[in-house]
Amino acid sequence: MVNEIQLLEDEAASRLYASDSAFRQCNPSLLECTGCRHCWSGKQKYCQEEYRSVCDGKCASRQCYLPANSSDYECCHEACTGGCTGRGAHQCVSCRELSLDGVCVHQCPPMMVHDSKKGMLVPNPKGRYVYDRYCVEECPKELLIERDACVRHCSVGSHHDMTKDSRRCEPCRDVCPKGLLKANIPVCQVTKALTGSILRNLTGCEEIDGFIDIQDSKMMSKFALAINKNDNLEQLGLRRLKKIKAGSVIITENHGLCYAQTIKWENIIAPNAQALITKNMDAKCGWCTGPGDHLGNGGCAKCLYAQVSKEHKHCDPCDDQCVSCTSSGRNVVANGCVCNGYANEVMEDALCFDKCFDSHYEAEPRNASHPGVCRSCHELCDRGHGCSGPSAAECNECMHATLLGERRICVTECPEEFPFIDELKVCHKVDLKKERERRSKMIAIALVTVFTVLVIAMLIVCMRCRTFKRKLLKEQISNYVDIPEMTPIDPSVRSNMSRVNLITAGELQTKGTQLGAGAFGVVYAGFWLPKGKNKIKVPVAIKLVKGTCTGKEAMKYLYEHRVIHRDLAARNVLVKRHNHVEVTDFGLAKFLDYGQDKVKVMEGKVAIKWLALESLKDQCYTHRTDVWAFGVTCWEVLTFGQSPYQGMDLCAIRNFLKDGNRLSQPNNCSAELYQVLLQCGLDGKSGIKTNFCYVI
Repeated sequence: MVNEIQLLEDEAASRLYASDSAFRQCNPSLLECTGCRHCWSGKQKYCQEEYRSVCDGKCASRQCYLPANSSDYECCHEACTGGCTGRGAHQCVSCRELSLDGVCVHQCPPMMVHDSKKGMLVPNPKGRYVYDRYCVEECPKELLIERDACVRHCSVGSHHDMTKDSRRCEPCRDVCPKGLLKANIPVCQVTKALTGSILRNLTGCEEIDGFIDIQDSKMMSKFALAINKNDNLEQLGLRRLKKIKAGSVIITENHGLCYAQTIKWENIIAPNAQALITKNMDAKCGWCTGPGDHLGNGGCAKCLYAQVSKEHKHCDPCDDQCVSCTSSGRNVVANGCVCNGYANEVMEDALCFDKCFDSHYEAEPRNASHPGVCRSCHELCDRGHGCSGPSAAECNECMHATLLGERRICVTECPEEFPFIDELKVCHKVDLKKERERRSKMIAIALVTVFTVLVIAMLIVCMRCRTFKRKLLKEQISNYVDIPEMTPIDPSVRSNMSRVNLITAGELQTKGTQLGAGAFGVVYAGFWLPKGKNKIKVPVAIKLVKGTCTGKEAMKYLYEHRVIHRDLAARNVLVKRHNHVEVTDFGLAKFLDYGQDKVKVMEGKVAIKWLALESLKDQCYTHRTDVWAFGVTCWEVLTFGQSPYQGMDLCAIRNFLKDGNRLSQPNNCSAELYQVLLQCGLDGKSGIKTNFCYVI
């Protein structure tokens, strides 16, 4: 029993739909019930079971039921809707969301679950698909499968590949392929509830995929099946209807419907439900006048499906993959297509194509008299990579896991003796990833150990070599020619020149440390490298005697008096006498103010070949630029007056110097002197001091 008033909100009386019928009429004289609140008569056995009552705030589901032999209401399970007959989710009249084997649940068990040991998704043996409001083990054959749901159509961005032996929706790669819709037939889809203002959306709709339900849901909430006032309805077509688990049935005022009352509704509906079949076409209207299947007297009054036309027949061409057929299409069973290529078996039929699908293998070869036959690969094969036979050992790639041995076998999961799976889906006894990490660590440790041992060995060898060299040096020095003791020199006796040991400058190496200086020269610490003595260095004192005038002193004088010559070249150097030259032509010279280290000259003509790189770029002149010109002048002297940068355009000199190039080494120039010339040509960005006090 349901209290209808509790199902409605305001103005309940105006919206309560009630109809007198045989099973709703009560004897008004029997108002007293024994042992219950509501009954069909005064006796206790006729008590009505109240399975739904709205309980505000008391229950999470807001629904109660009245147990037998009790006067207190109890709450229905929160997964119930429409009431319940007892405690628990299995006693619901209907489910709020989904039903799993008669138990109301919020969601169906997923088809795939995460295995924490394997670190991957594995099939769930208890998984179910969502079909309508039920959790089912398999989807009906006429429906597709998308994720964990049974659907009529794939969602946007997915499609069903007819060439594969699968009903699953697959994501589209680029653009989804068009469905198999007849040409020029518009299909409309209405996904939201219709109101009177938007019913015009159905204008021009010629094909309805599914059904249209336009009704007041509150009015018919207790009926599982309600068919009212449809004069176009001539048959119910409920041949496969076996059971209505909850809710009543009302079929009324359908004037074109016959034989609705002949159905044994009591075997279909629930014990506590009713079937109201009234005011439909009378049974005497009969659909036939005889046992024949022809249209007319002695046969059918109207055909159930269609009438066979024996006139205006015409032939349509078979599909290009068929040698012959019985209807349009390339299905072997449904269309009677005899393949001219290969028959790809798909479920209970086969499709004709010019080659086998990627998910099939060639079971029977194609010949002139018989088409080839392609059969589906094993379910454990990765269908996208194909196979060579029907067994799990003939897969090109496995769907889940692979066992390697004498034969490559595909399995659903790795066995206990091979529990680890790699990125190629191959089962192993050990975890290859951890094994590779362990080997890498061992190799790294071995390399570090070997490197450390080599470094220690090299240090030991170097230390022993150094000790040995020191001993050898002491021994060789002790073996030099003994020099007699100094005796007073007699001015009247000529010196013994046979005792003079002449050492060339090439056998001396200066350390750069000044030991002393005087009016006639400077003494430096250095080494003597005797010829033929295996590179032995003998510590000596090297004395450099000053000449009357060195080549650098003229320019050093200008540097010390803050004068920049700006035009130093061989043409401006005069030879006064042997070993005596003078710098002339101070027409472009500039004086530096105190605190100033450069001068910038933007006007006037200058000789480009003698300019430093910073003068070419920024027209800046410093003591460094005079040193640069000094190096070019020395190069002119060494080459006996040749012109610098011969054959080179003046505009290219700047880029030539900017790339790090300098004047080439003259043939008569030693390596030491050429290093001095290169030192004169250092760029200002080098950070090395270059002036006439540092030129050697």
